[in-house]
Amino acid sequence: MRVTLVLFWCCLSLLSQCKDGDGAAGGGSDSGLDAGGDPTIDAGDSEGGTDWDAGGDAQPDGDGGGVDTDTTTDPASGFCEPEAELTPGVLVSETTCDDDNDLEEYSCTPIAENGPDAAYRYELVGSEPMRATAVLSGLTADLDLFLLKDTCAAEACAAYSIGPAREEASLVLTPGQTLFAVVDGYKGTCGSFNLELTLEPAEVACADGADNDGDGHTDCADFDCGWTEPCVQPCWAHDTIVCDQTITASSVGATNLLEFYRDYPVQMAAGERIHAFFAAGAGMAVDLTLGPTAEDLSMFVLEGQCFSDRLIATHDRQLHIEPSASTTYFVAVDGPADAESPFDLSLRCRELVCDDQHDNDDDGLVDCLDTDCAFSPHCVVLCNPLADTFCPDAGDTAGQACYLLSSNPFLGFCHDPGIVELNAPCEHPYDCLPGLVCTPAGVCLNGCDLTDPVGEVCSLDLSCVSIGADPLGVCI
Repeated sequence: MRVTLVLFWCCLSLLSQCKDGDGAAGGGSDSGLDAGGDPTIDAGDSEGGTDWDAGGDAQPDGDGGGVDTDTTTDPASGFCEPEAELTPGVLVSETTCDDDNDLEEYSCTPIAENGPDAAYRYELVGSEPMRATAVLSGLTADLDLFLLKDTCAAEACAAYSIGPAREEASLVLTPGQTLFAVVDGYKGTCGSFNLELTLEPAEVACADGADNDGDGHTDCADFDCGWTEPCVQPCWAHDTIVCDQTITASSVGATNLLEFYRDYPVQMAAGERIHAFFAAGAGMAVDLTLGPTAEDLSMFVLEGQCFSDRLIATHDRQLHIEPSASTTYFVAVDGPADAESPFDLSLRCRELVCDDQHDNDDDGLVDCLDTDCAFSPHCVVLCNPLADTFCPDAGDTAGQACYLLSSNPFLGFCHDPGIVELNAPCEHPYDCLPGLVCTPAGVCLNGCDLTDPVGEVCSLDLSCVSIGADPLGVCI
């Protein structure tokens, strides 16, 4: 299966088929496309995937506004070097903007975190197992939290939190085990953060009839045991949901089948409503949206089987997953105690692979005939946005302008000229007048060549600045 744009320009990920991208198992991806499949400026969308923040409020990816000039492009090694040791109860206040992009593709989530990352180490000493909980707060950008066990490597991911604001993730350590807490940037972002680690006793014997950690809960009633054998909770679907369908339902009076989801730090004691979705083939994206609710409800996506330990993604409003072929997914709408309410659940499927001669999203349209592929490199006339202000004046491209499509490789696409003038707000690359560039901040600015910053386009009091689409820059 999850998700993402290397740049802050969602249209720039189209060449990689719009992989994106918002826990312990967070699936989902943010393709950077709006409902019509157009390239759009990504101005603070909520990540698909797991949001361990109970509030779950989406916040814009923020670094104070303006044009973000972070152009991290070095390939990630997959291994990290801890910057410092963590001390439980001691707050660490730092920034990732001075760090490298060491970790990118974590084993516990398909989201590519391609921003700079900062890693911190803690080794549990003593004789008793403990639950270690890391909290990430005070964020000035969309930073995510990953907990690695024993090895500071992307493949050692054991838990994570990828919400748009405050992050929290936890895992159980036995004496001698090492935890690495990694703060990583979503979509190449960097920023400041506060990180704190806390410890509490953990239940590890889940069938002995004893309250081993002294928290008043025994065996399967203890959060530490909730999603482990022999405490895994089974469930079943109340109904099915298919592509491009919206279901109006209610969790009021529903039976509480699922209470402890794998690696989710909050007990869901309310009754839940479960909807099954079958993905016949691969090559499509699924967007899930939970409509306004009176209570604090969230979506929990289980993969393959309806059990509490099959969680792959959760969020309280929006999720994006890229399902595996011939697999059933169970979407549970659940909440904490007494959080029961009517709700709307929408599921939309989108074509991701536009050159395989298959109708991947089962809407009767194949490849370029599908509007989801309208801005795929396979379905547009390509051009060079640095050299070609206008496209060849012939055939279907007559009178069209060249706009940025992808940064790696660097490509443009032909589109009817926009009308938005210099310094005016824009949403899509093709909104601007020919020769102007719609920046990640959503403003049309003059484009320029970064390899020739002192050119004819930028006036003497402006500089050619990178927006992550090198060699195309903008005059600022």
